Amino acid sequence: MALKALAGTVVFRLAIAGFVWVYVASVEGLYDLGREKLNLRSFYDDSMLGLRPLGALSLQLSYVYFLGVTFGALGVLTSPNPSDLRILGLVLASAVLGIVFFFFPLQSVHRLMVEAKQRELSSFRSELRRLRSRPDSTTEERRVVAELRDALTLDMIRAEIAAIPTWPVDTTIMGKLATVVIAVVGLVVAQIIQVQLGIA
Repeated sequence: MALKALAGTVVFRLAIAGFVWVYVASVEGLYDLGREKLNLRSFYDDSMLGLRPLGALSLQLSYVYFLGVTFGALGVLTSPNPSDLRILGLVLASAVLGIVFFFFPLQSVHRLMVEAKQRELSSFRSELRRLRSRPDSTTEERRVVAELRDALTLDMIRAEIAAIPTWPVDTTIMGKLATVVIAVVGLVVAQIIQVQLGIA
């Protein structure tokens, strides 16, 4: 019976080690990919400059990671000894580490997106200066029409540039991930508080 329990423990630990290894290797691969020379699309074609797949991949990896952390937290909380602060601290640290691992491989992509947004803003300001210094049209009517057209065009371009995100992830999906993280951290913190107060 003891041999069977030992075998089960070994298999479980190997499974956890395999999960961690695959996850870390995937995050490292995504980090290396983000550091490659990427051809960004125009923000007129794609608000995320063609980098959405990298953000989606990082998000999927985070979902898998936090699913594992959630199962680990539930396993600890339903175990015969859910008051072991070292294990609870490990689960909490794993949740925090998951947030770091989500943003870490996207740092270079984030920097690219910020630079692209700054370039577009600089181009926009140059165009604005050019239009302001343009000589007036021969007639008042043509001048008013031209100014109105330019103002509307520039206002649309300004709105497009302002909408360029600096992270390649949809905010609605980020909200769902944040909900999962907050739930896991909340459960573990509540358990730690109960242990400290002697309730658990």
